[in-house]
Amino acid sequence: MNTLIEQVKTEIAYLGYSQSTCKSYCEHLLKLSHYFNKPLDLITDDELNIFFKDPAIRKLSRASQKIQINSIWFLFKNILHRPLNLDIALPKAKPRAPTYLSRDDMRRLIESCTDMRLKTLIVVCYGCGLRIGELLRIKVQDIDGQRKTILIEHGKGDKSRYVVVSDSVLNQLRCYWKMYHPTGWMFYSRWLMDKPMSPSSFRKALKNMHKCVV
Repeated sequence: MNTLIEQVKTEIAYLGYSQSTCKSYCEHLLKLSHYFNKPLDLITDDELNIFFKDPAIRKLSRASQKIQINSIWFLFKNILHRPLNLDIALPKAKPRAPTYLSRDDMRRLIESCTDMRLKTLIVVCYGCGLRIGELLRIKVQDIDGQRKTILIEHGKGDKSRYVVVSDSVLNQLRCYWKMYHPTGWMFYSRWLMDKPMSPSSFRKALKNMHKCVV
């Protein structure tokens, strides 16, 4: 058993998984071996299905059960090289209420942001009340500085509309343009100027920024 666990550790390190993943996988596999009181390579698919139907296991959180399943899949696929046939239904994920930032949170977020690109994204998104998809699809020609409007094409319901832009948002956009000189997409991808920034990239940057400030 210890040999298999060591093989799991070696394979995880080789594949570049995190130390926390390695620790979680090994702990769950050890518990599994103790549960059946037998080596891991002797545990059958039927026994695993019984294991996951145990009321004590079913009481665990969805995340804990998922880690258990992932550790078993990793063992069978990468170490034992055996097919695995599991009949498991994870508990449904509980919906979480969205977290909203207060005005003070937004002010601190904007004031502390030193990245011109991210700061402009936040200012425009918050100042104009845009969805992320709408924000990232803005083109340079959609912004009318004289009329103080931005054309939002293909918004919710695939409808287009104009949003009013405040002087402070316009000033931020002008500062951004002077630094990045966009010609097509206002917020283009860092790698491809003919493509807009991806929503996942913006969410990741915003999440990291929020952790540091709020």
